[in-house]
Amino acid sequence: MAGVTLSSGRQDQFRYWNEVYLGGGWLPFDAVERHSGSLPADRLSLGPIADAELVRATNASALSFRFDVQSELETYAELVRRQRGASQRLLDRLSLLFLPVQMQHTLRILLLVPLGALAMCVLRNIVGLKTFGMFMPVLIALAFTGTGLAWGTFFLAVIISFALLSRLWIERLYLLLAARIAFVLTLVILLMTALFVIGDKFGMPSSGVGVFPFVIMTMIVERISVGLVEEGPANTLRRIAATLAAIYLTYAVIHARGLQTLFLVYPELLLVILGLLVAVGRYTGYRLSELIRFRELADAPPPASPP
Repeated sequence: MAGVTLSSGRQDQFRYWNEVYLGGGWLPFDAVERHSGSLPADRLSLGPIADAELVRATNASALSFRFDVQSELETYAELVRRQRGASQRLLDRLSLLFLPVQMQHTLRILLLVPLGALAMCVLRNIVGLKTFGMFMPVLIALAFTGTGLAWGTFFLAVIISFALLSRLWIERLYLLLAARIAFVLTLVILLMTALFVIGDKFGMPSSGVGVFPFVIMTMIVERISVGLVEEGPANTLRRIAATLAAIYLTYAVIHARGLQTLFLVYPELLLVILGLLVAVGRYTGYRLSELIRFRELADAPPPASPP
C-alpha cells in the first residue's frame, strides 16, 4: 500500500506498508514505524499502487512530484473562504484565501515578518537588548523556517564558527576591508556548499541552508571579530546571546500557527502593526536594562540637606 502523511508542509515521497488478510479482513502492518493492525490518524492511503502508477507523465525524460499539505488548524480559514466566496462584495472577492495553497504558505510567513520586526523594536527600544544588527535576527529566523530550529541552530553555529576562525586567520594577510569581507563571503559559500553535500549523505535537511542569508552571515562574522577587539570577549558573548534570544523569539512569533491564520484572514492587521511601530519608535523613556543596571542608585537614600 502507498500513501502520504498529513502533516503541514511539502512532501516529495510516499509512505509504504503491507496489508495482511486476517480474520476476514485486511489489516495494515507498517514495519518501518512499527504499526500493526491500524495506521496513525495522519496517514492517508492512496491504494495498492506504485510510484509509477500514482504519478504519470508522457513525453517526459524525468518526473518529480510534490504534495502541499495544510493542517486541520485551517478549518476556520476555510470557513471564512467559503463565506467570502458566496459574498457579492468586491473586497471579499480579493481575499488572500483565494490564492493557491503554496502562495498562501509563503504569505503566512511574510505577513508575520512585520510582527517579528515589532518584537525586535520592543527588545531594542524598551528592553534595551543589544544585538548584532536590527534585522539580522529576523532574517536568520526566516532562514530557520527551511531547516527547523534545531538544525538551523546547528548550521548557524557551524557557519559562524568556521567563518570566524577563518576571519581571524586571514588577519595576517593585512587585507583591506572590501577584500576581507569578500574573502570571508567566499568561505561562507564554500562551507554552505559542503553542508549541502554532507546533508545529502547523512539525510540532514541541508536544503534549508540555501535560504540562509550568506551576506548577513558574513557581516555578523565581521561584527563579531570587531567586537572581540573593541569590546572584549565578555561583552561580545553577551551580544551573541542577546542575538540568539532575539532569533528564537522572532522564530516563535513567525511560526505561531494561530497568528499565521489570523493575519492571512485579516491582513489589514498590518495597519495595527504600523501604529504600534510608531508608538514604540516615539518611546524616549528608560529602558528595562537601564532600570536593572542602575537599580542601586534608585534605592540609594537621598543626600542629606545642608544645615
